[in-house]
Amino acid sequence: MKHSLSTLSSFFVVCLLLPHILLAARRRCYECEAGDAGCRDQYTRPLAHDMTCDDLSFNACVKYIYPKAGQNDVTRGCYKIAPDTVGDPTGCNTYKDGGRKYTKCVCTDGDLCNVSTVTKASLGTMLVTLALLSSLC
Repeated sequence: MKHSLSTLSSFFVVCLLLPHILLAARRRCYECEAGDAGCRDQYTRPLAHDMTCDDLSFNACVKYIYPKAGQNDVTRGCYKIAPDTVGDPTGCNTYKDGGRKYTKCVCTDGDLCNVSTVTKASLGTMLVTLALLSSLC
């Protein structure tokens, strides 16, 4: 009886914590469009644009920089790196679309990584959390 009560108790703890863990597992990125207050290359209002991405498929954050006379247009948001992507898609790369040049910076090194420069990191924190949860079951 004591063992089954302990198992039941662990089950309820996991059930109570699971929604919070799933919410915490969702990526948080800065999201803003060119023209939004503070949404420039040098970001000045990060707390105003802090958002949790819509679903777990967003596995990165992105920052697009469109050169413009005077000051660049910048857009930030959530991003999905396709599972079949070859190579490391993180970092900044310059592209041309219809003759217009732009830079796309993709980051996966934690929440709110699309503020300025982009660096690489791991998902270690999330893996440790999942390992701890699985030990409860």
